[in-house]
Amino acid sequence: MFIRLRKNPSGTTTVYLIDSVRIPGKKHASYKAVKCFGSSADQAQIDLWSQEANKLKEQFAKQKINSRSFIKIERAQDLSSCKVEDIGITYLYGNLFNKYFGNIKLKGTNSKTLSDIVTMRIVRPVSKLKTANIASSFGIEELSSNKIYKLMDVLDDKKIELIKKQVFKNTKELLGPSNQLRVLFYDLTTIYFETNSQTDLKEFGFSKDGKSQHVQISLAMIVTDMGLPIGYEIFKGNSFEGGTLIPTLLKLRQLYKIENVTIVADSAMLSASNIKSLKENNFKYIISARVRNLKKTMAQEMLLNDGYKGLHKNEDDNFCYKEMEFGDETLVACYSDKRRRKDEYERQKSIERIEKYIGKNPKAKLAGPLKKSYVDIIGSGKIAINQAKFEASKRLDGYFGYITNSNLSAEEIINQYRGLWQIEQTFRITKHNLRIRPVYHFVDRRIKSHFAICYLAVALLRIAEYKLKTAGIDLPIEQLHMMLNEIKQVKLTVGNNECEILSNLPENAGSIFAALKVNLPKAYSVTTITK
Repeated sequence: MFIRLRKNPSGTTTVYLIDSVRIPGKKHASYKAVKCFGSSADQAQIDLWSQEANKLKEQFAKQKINSRSFIKIERAQDLSSCKVEDIGITYLYGNLFNKYFGNIKLKGTNSKTLSDIVTMRIVRPVSKLKTANIASSFGIEELSSNKIYKLMDVLDDKKIELIKKQVFKNTKELLGPSNQLRVLFYDLTTIYFETNSQTDLKEFGFSKDGKSQHVQISLAMIVTDMGLPIGYEIFKGNSFEGGTLIPTLLKLRQLYKIENVTIVADSAMLSASNIKSLKENNFKYIISARVRNLKKTMAQEMLLNDGYKGLHKNEDDNFCYKEMEFGDETLVACYSDKRRRKDEYERQKSIERIEKYIGKNPKAKLAGPLKKSYVDIIGSGKIAINQAKFEASKRLDGYFGYITNSNLSAEEIINQYRGLWQIEQTFRITKHNLRIRPVYHFVDRRIKSHFAICYLAVALLRIAEYKLKTAGIDLPIEQLHMMLNEIKQVKLTVGNNECEILSNLPENAGSIFAALKVNLPKAYSVTTITK
């Protein structure tokens, strides 16, 4: 393996890392590019790429198999113990766990069990019993169901708070002193259980998953503008969504001394009591405005074209905004062609559903499609569309806004609110990638442990994403895991020796492991069995 600097006719130089490949039947070796770092005429950039290529070369050099270490297999029965394990994901996240959470000390073997169960949650998010049954297929040995449940009983409230503090500490250290916490994103979701038994935590309530027939809990979470987790809180399943914001923020402030940050939340958090509490506790905030619920004078002012400034304009969208006084706050009013088309489409779909009830006397008068400001109930309870209200509602298509008490500029406010997708993506990862729901635990202490384990798994995934992104590697988690799934290890016993042989590493594994500062797994190892 060597570094090649190829001079191009344009005067630039391209930096490659080249490896030689022996092809059966050919006398001479062939060469392939392991990675192309780029082309430039700037010598400083070329030197930087050369240094990166050299680091990657050293990573691969560690994987070179010493041919003298091979053990000769002479008997067919030596292959009877052969076992293939998918170790890519478990190896990477096991190392990341030790790097970022290795200082969480638990009694006995519980620390190792915590690492294993969190890693397995990322690899294959299934029940604890099934996790114990399949763990050995992923290179994790001796992970029994007894160990898992013993660990979950050890993770009491005190230990869970230590876990939360370590996650916050890691986030602060990753961001560094030059990128301190300025904006935090808050949201809440519901997690349902496959049971109807109620406890102090499990309760019936409005389900965001459409599972109102099941008991649930409410999960509140806060992340940074880069998606790194800050903290989470669990509330009873029947908790009012807007009532979770202030307790969560006050607890975070008390624990971590968070000051001078702006909280971003959606319109569900916009209540008079919440805004009053945010002000009383000196929190800055950006909250989505419910435009259709604004006072008539505010809505009319928003519809006036005067004062709007263009943010961007292209064939797909015309986005503009203006600032309006909103008591002692600011309302950033926005208009977007793209949003208008969306509003028109949603209204048309609603009209199609409402038309089924026109002139009728339906039993379900409070059905979703009928909960519109322009739907009237007339006469003996029949449904009709109020055309005046319909046209008034239609005029607001494409308009939306943000209410804030921060000193940020209007453009910063718009851009920061757009970052709310970070918390929404975190919930998607939690629900879909880690399958946090439905929950099958019955007692509250194990429910809390389950969420702590999933929270650690989310933190590891977000750390991996952040480290890759800051290293200039655009690789979604799903693609990273597909690459890691190609890394397999063969285990077999030959005489008195236990051998572990790694499959060929994917081409981009070296750069990815280097960005995450994790050594590549050993390509070959032999352990002598002592009798």
